[in-house]
Amino acid sequence: MEELNKTQLVLLMLFVSFVTSIATGIVTVTLLEQAPKSVTQQINRVVERTVERVVPGPGETKTINTTTQVVVSEDDLIIQAVHKSSPTLVRIRIPGVATAVATSTASSNLASVAVVDVAPVETPADTFLTGLIVSDTGRIIASPAGLLSATDVGKEFSILIQGTTDERKAKLISASDEDNLVVLDIVTTKTDTKFASTPFPTGSLSLGQTLVLLDFTSGQTPSVAVGRITDLRVINASSSPVASINLDATAKTLGDPLIDTNGSFAGFLKKTGKVTPFDGIKLALNKGFSPQVDKATKGQ
Repeated sequence: MEELNKTQLVLLMLFVSFVTSIATGIVTVTLLEQAPKSVTQQINRVVERTVERVVPGPGETKTINTTTQVVVSEDDLIIQAVHKSSPTLVRIRIPGVATAVATSTASSNLASVAVVDVAPVETPADTFLTGLIVSDTGRIIASPAGLLSATDVGKEFSILIQGTTDERKAKLISASDEDNLVVLDIVTTKTDTKFASTPFPTGSLSLGQTLVLLDFTSGQTPSVAVGRITDLRVINASSSPVASINLDATAKTLGDPLIDTNGSFAGFLKKTGKVTPFDGIKLALNKGFSPQVDKATKGQ
């Protein structure tokens, strides 16, 4: 070694490094051939992924992310809200009740008493009411405007869910004349049946807020009307606000549900454009019934 000059020493070191690299490669290949297949597959995956990332393929293009501003109009929100809430609409059939009237028949004998016949009249047509499913278990709320009362609790009524063709049964479990609110549960034999439901808002009603009226008494497609809250008064912190909307209730739309532009239940339409707000209804349902109607839902 002492007899070698600097150039020869450098060449010797390069030769030793080359021989060492060859020996290392031979040992590595031998170990891979003797290793289990799962180990070699994992190593191959790592190598392939590394190569794919390091070596660009032919014709490789760069991805440029661009931000586009999309303006959502109120009309779009209303359309989306109606589309979201439509499957939760229910038409409740209230059968007409036959009544009897008394008719008198004149007698030929003046001394005898006139005969009174009681004959049933024709049964009135059925009445339909729009309800809304507010729980995935099939809980329905509706504002019957005097069509149902506490004496009807326990009865079953035929209902038609929007988007379906066959009527099913729902049992009336509560009727409040004071709040003009009825609660029904869809009768089902399967405990795991889930229904589309409309959530309650997380906030509160606001002056000038847009609300959408939904009517399903036709049993075909929902009818809608759009209005705004024109008056909102808060009496005290513990009571629901008194709200008015610029929609006149007709015999057909009285008691129909209202939703906001998020598709959440906002209340029921009363006479002279008054609104039964959702606050008191949600409180009553979550206090007197189980399960909670708005559990784990996000209205806004």
